[in-house]
Amino acid sequence: MQLLIVDDQTSVVQGLLCGIDWNAIGITRVFEAYNASEAKEVLARETVDILLCDIEMPAQSGLELLSWVRDMKIGLECIFLTAHAEFEYARQALAMQSFDYIIQPAPYREIETAVIRAAEKIRKKREEASVFEYGRVVSKKDVTSFRQAFLEGILENVIGELFAPFAQKIVLYGLSGDRFLFVSYGQESYVMDDGAIRRQLMKTLGKFEEVLKLRAAFYVKTAELISEMCETRKALIRAMDRNVTQKAGVFGLEEFCAPAEGTQVKPGFDKWSAMLSGGMVEAARRDLKEYLDFYAGSGKLDDAFLWKFYLEFNRMFDTVTDDAAIRLYDIFPGRKDQWHTARPIHRWVI
Repeated sequence: MQLLIVDDQTSVVQGLLCGIDWNAIGITRVFEAYNASEAKEVLARETVDILLCDIEMPAQSGLELLSWVRDMKIGLECIFLTAHAEFEYARQALAMQSFDYIIQPAPYREIETAVIRAAEKIRKKREEASVFEYGRVVSKKDVTSFRQAFLEGILENVIGELFAPFAQKIVLYGLSGDRFLFVSYGQESYVMDDGAIRRQLMKTLGKFEEVLKLRAAFYVKTAELISEMCETRKALIRAMDRNVTQKAGVFGLEEFCAPAEGTQVKPGFDKWSAMLSGGMVEAARRDLKEYLDFYAGSGKLDDAFLWKFYLEFNRMFDTVTDDAAIRLYDIFPGRKDQWHTARPIHRWVI
């Protein structure tokens, strides 16, 4: 805690500096000022927690100084010292939320007690602010982190238990959100074959669905050498990205390979353009849904395709109608503010 003494009388300031054991009551540094102007310089330069201030001073009073402090939104507690027991001073000090009002001359012990109480109030306010900030951060950010840690713990336990009979060690890495990468490696040179790995992962899926009511997708790729790990990781993440319909199961990477040239179903933009131009919004919606469902059912629908589809559809839509009654969010679900992305189409397909 840091404290500033402000009084136009040198004897009062020096008496307070020397008469109180500031370190003993938790004050680590004490500043001094002999008028409001000097006090403002200190307050602009240093962090002050407690202001110990005379009221009657030349040029500007202590009350005017505190008013300036409040205007500048400096968070400190103020204890006024005054030789005048005037009601008006006390009323103004109270109105400006000063912490205490001490009539001089007062024993140093009384001033010490007031400073100790002010310091305790500051500590409590800071603790409350800290708790509030922690709660705010938890509510906005750490819920996601907690969910990821919770899922990571479950995965480690379940997969570790199911792979232990095969003398396998499991190392789990969090990627992002609900995505995890785990590496299974054998002890005593034993290596599980692909079929055994898939069987154990299917058992893991069963436990997830039965006990936790969670759906999951596992993607399997063998990497026999450490040097292959980086490319294997990239291939697994690509497979996750291509499973935009979020199918549950155990998959090899070949099941989510990139669509071969010529295999894409040509979008019916001409037909949809005619439907929308004729005001057949619901018919266009149904046909679009059938098209995307068909492509999703092939297992070859990925984010790159959806983004390309979104851009092409936007171009088509812009040329179809200037009718203000038809908007993109009339055709696809999703919030209006999300239409700078392909997210509404993504969610519609899922």
